[in-house]
Amino acid sequence: MDLNRLGGKVTAMISEVYEAFRAAGVPDDQAKAAVEAIAENDNRFTGIERKLTEFDGKFTLLQWMVGLNLIFTMAIAWKIFS
Repeated sequence: MDLNRLGGKVTAMISEVYEAFRAAGVPDDQAKAAVEAIAENDNRFTGIERKLTEFDGKFTLLQWMVGLNLIFTMAIAWKIFS
């Protein structure tokens, strides 16, 4: 079975799941389908995690921008009203 075609590196866990299915007597085509489903699910969650990390970086930048804007606005208001 060529597990590398599932999208790059295949974890040892997926190989172990395939071997466990085969040892349990699951037919080869069903074991392959189950391993492919697990790999696709893993790839989907990896993509979601990457997007969340990217969003966290953008959110941090947004917090700094809002904070600096607030500081400058308060400084201008202080200068006008004092």
